[in-house]
Amino acid sequence: MRRRFELAPLTADIAIAAAQLPADFPSGPFDRINAATAMAHRAVLITADEQIRCSRALRTVW
Repeated sequence: MRRRFELAPLTADIAIAAAQLPADFPSGPFDRINAATAMAHRAVLITADEQIRCSRALRTVW
């Protein structure tokens, strides 16, 4: 079976980017790390979280 997803490591750059997301972005650390990881990999974040989708900080789909 072909894998369609990859695990991405948490790097120092991703952690820093997560901390630097706008103040109006949801404050949960996992939300911020997921978003920063997607941004670092120029990926679209799949999420049902309306606050993240409305933030426009990154591309999302649901």
